[in-house]
Amino acid sequence: MATRGVTQIEGTIAVVPKTQLAVFNTLAGAAATDYDGLFFIADAAYQVTAVVERHAVLGTDGGAVTLMVKKVPSGTAKAAGTDVLSAGLSLKATADTNQAGTLHGTAANLQLAIGDALGVVPTGTLTAVDGVTVRVSLTRIP
Repeated sequence: MATRGVTQIEGTIAVVPKTQLAVFNTLAGAAATDYDGLFFIADAAYQVTAVVERHAVLGTDGGAVTLMVKKVPSGTAKAAGTDVLSAGLSLKATADTNQAGTLHGTAANLQLAIGDALGVVPTGTLTAVDGVTVRVSLTRIP
């Protein structure tokens, strides 16, 4: 028996959360290699509903310095993943200020299947960028 948000498993009722937060953080003194890897692997189907980024120290390089959240299916390199945002978030924006990302206009870019992962891909030279936190809000797809 299953009702919205509740699943019954062998006579025990387990509450299944409808929302999930996935968080990526860099530590103080972060380098480009601190952006390697993935920070969330889906255990169910999810829809990305929001992305918020905040950094403690802004980038000082002369060129653009951005961060893109990628949806990465199993067997795919992170850089070849699908953009979740319509444009990268500026790591040269005001420090210590929340920056809401604009979600991609294609619905499929925002839907994660079981086993899909999330990662961040910076572009530009990360000179001085530090203390980056990215929060991705997800809603479970029934």
